Amino acid sequence: MLWAWAKRRHPDKSKKWIYSRYWKRWNGKVEFKAEDTDKLLNHHETPIRRHVKVLGNRSPFDGEWVYWATRMGRYPEINDKLANLLKKQQGKCAHCGLYFKEEDILAIANNKIALAGKNRYRMESKLLHQHCHDKTTKVNLKIVGGTERYGQITEEPSDGKSSWQKE
Repeated sequence: MLWAWAKRRHPDKSKKWIYSRYWKRWNGKVEFKAEDTDKLLNHHETPIRRHVKVLGNRSPFDGEWVYWATRMGRYPEINDKLANLLKKQQGKCAHCGLYFKEEDILAIANNKIALAGKNRYRMESKLLHQHCHDKTTKVNLKIVGGTERYGQITEEPSDGKSSWQKE
């Protein structure tokens, strides 16, 4: 079939020219190979890509945006950058490695990375939990009245007892 295709594609060329153009030596064998692509794969050389099943009774309409953005790289209720970062990082925080949950507050950290041998930089974005972002940036947080940080309500400092300890 490949020979018939090559003859039909170049009706005015000789058999020798057609053969030398499309059949190349590859790993000790002569195989069909177009100039701008790799060789034509045999059936057993085709990589297997398995389909990942949807977990349980999840639906794109149930509001689990972390799961669907991680799975598909998009979700209608969140912006594309956040969804792409969730998919790229497989739903995990770049700092602590824990999975994101629906109730987590997320932050995007932009790092400047120097390109090798050049005076140019590129920005690399990573998705983090807000508390991981606070740890990594080491920015002096502006605390207003002891309860607000970046417009979010935080817990009041206690008298030394942890909230998980029973009295």
